[in-house]
Formats: sequence, structure tokens, C-alpha cells
Amino acid sequence: MPRPGYSPYSNPSCAARIRNSLLMISVEDLDNGQRQLEPQRARTYCEELERGEILFFHQSPFDLPAGDRSFLISQRTSSSRVHKNISYRPSSDELRGFTGSERQQVHGIMRHYSAQVIQFVANFLSPYAGRFILDYASFRPLEEEGRQLPLHKRNDLLHVDAFPSRPTHGGRILRVFTNISSDKPRVWITTDEFRSLAGRYARGAGLEQYARSAWRRRLSAFGRVLPITALKRSPYDSFMLRFHDYLKENAEEGTVGIPAHVHLAGLYGWMSPRGPFWTVRAGADFHHSV
Repeated sequence: MPRPGYSPYSNPSCAARIRNSLLMISVEDLDNGQRQLEPQRARTYCEELERGEILFFHQSPFDLPAGDRSFLISQRTSSSRVHKNISYRPSSDELRGFTGSERQQVHGIMRHYSAQVIQFVANFLSPYAGRFILDYASFRPLEEEGRQLPLHKRNDLLHVDAFPSRPTHGGRILRVFTNISSDKPRVWITTDEFRSLAGRYARGAGLEQYARSAWRRRLSAFGRVLPITALKRSPYDSFMLRFHDYLKENAEEGTVGIPAHVHLAGLYGWMSPRGPFWTVRAGADFHHSV
């Protein structure tokens, strides 16, 4: 496990690979995030995301008022320290993880942010419009670096996204990230595409065992009572949860959670500038943040 305060840039070999691999798709043909792209261009961006690429926006593609950013940055409540993040659930208009006196204001900010992102994705990635399933909007008030969290909950360890209570049944996870800090960059580390690394390491995580037991697990559901999440979870989701944990369990001291066997695949660093920054990424890819 990484030592407190460790940064990948303090490791010379890691830093060199990051500096030499700063590749991304910079989006330049968007007008304030409200104009739909030409259908072919929109399809091209969808295809790039599905290949595991990251889209970078130099300017805000949706409305996020400076006052809202400043207010969120100022929040250091006890609830934000207890919870991993503050979440907003658009389907039920519900805010979780915040109990301070400013709850109503935070609720309004998160509701506005969620609505703006939903509209932006529907316009910018028009082939997905009306077809995606909404998930949560989250605000993480604390930096990942140096946080004292259980191994499987840490985001500074290389992993793939998988949600225990929200199975996707093979669907891809599309995420929009915003750095609201005015003085600190957000650093992401990714590695090769999912297909490449899964081909090398999924067997070690137990893929074959999950495949063989899939039918037996389905039959067993008829004979005994299972937790509702287990009944809803497909073999794909069960394996992805295991793969998520497997990667973190193979963390190595001084590598910020990059398993030793992944070193050969190469690393790609993504540092957001100070101030607003937007990326869109489709799971699954291997990544961690610091």
C-alpha cells in the first residue's frame, strides 16, 4: 500500500512514463455544450469513448456557476468527512451524505449540476440520447491522496469501476468528471485498454470460475433466499466486482496501487489544470486518481 502523501510524480520512472504519455482527445468543435453536433461527428465521439478514450474539454461545456463551485469548495462539514462523497440521485431528487445547515443549498447545486450534465450528454453524444440509464451525481470534498480508507474503497489504487448495489448487466459506465478546485490540479492515471489487460489478468482474478459457476448460481436462486442485490447481479457484474478488488489487492508499496504486473503495460497520466475541467470516460478502463 502506498505511504501517506505519496505522489506518482515522486517516483522518477513513473513520472517519466506519465510525461511521455500525455495523450488525450481534445474537443474543440463544441459551442457552449448546447448545440448538437453533426450526427456523424457525435457517433465518432461515441466510438472513441467505447474504445476507452478520454475526452478533454478546455472550456465548460455546461453551466456551473462560479458561486456554486466556491460554495462546494468551502464545505468542510463533519458529514463530508464521514461519507466518502455527497451524492444526488436524480430519479428520486434525493441528496445523501450531507446533513449540515446548508443542506438545501447543496441539494439545489447538485440538482442543477446533474440536470446540466444530463442535457449536455444528450446533446453532445446524441446517439445515446434517450437510451442511457441515469446514475448518481457525486461531490467528493476530500482529496484521494492520504485518505485513510479500507483497501477496496480507495480510489488511488488502480481499478475498474464496478458498483456493488447498482449492477449494469454488461452495460458500459459513462462518467463526466469536473475539477472544481481553483488552485490544485486533478491527477488521473490510466493504463492500456480493458480488452488488453483483461486478456492478461482476468484469469488470475477468477474469470473461469465465475463463468463455470454462473449457471449453478442461477439455479440456486430458486431454492433459497438470496439478498436482492445478488438476485439482480449478473455473472458479469459479479466478476467485475471481483476484478475491481483483485487489482487493488495486488497493490505494491511505492506505486500508488499500480500492480507490479501492470507496469509492463505502460501508464498514461492525465492532469487537469487548476480550475474547471471536464472529462468524459466510458468504463471499463483501468484507472486511479491521486
